[in-house]
Amino acid sequence: PVAAARCMPAPCNDDDDVSVDMMDHRMFPEELFDMLNEEAKRVTSNAAISWLSNGCGFIIRHPYLLTQDVLPRYFKHCKFDSFTRKLYRW
Repeated sequence: PVAAARCMPAPCNDDDDVSVDMMDHRMFPEELFDMLNEEAKRVTSNAAISWLSNGCGFIIRHPYLLTQDVLPRYFKHCKFDSFTRKLYRW
């Protein structure tokens, strides 16, 4: 098994209105929590990422599948290394 990693939600475009309410922007831990819960509902034996059995952490079992299948559903322009760096910051 591989240690966990992380990724940032897509950054705002340069032409976005700077007055946009920042409370609508979700923090990485919230996005990660939702991603883990949604993936847990899929209940596959080949899960790329999952909660540990005690629920106090998670594990990345298949980094390639995580990068190719899971991360694109939750984050824009995400790479495994970016995801990992984000995890270490949180």
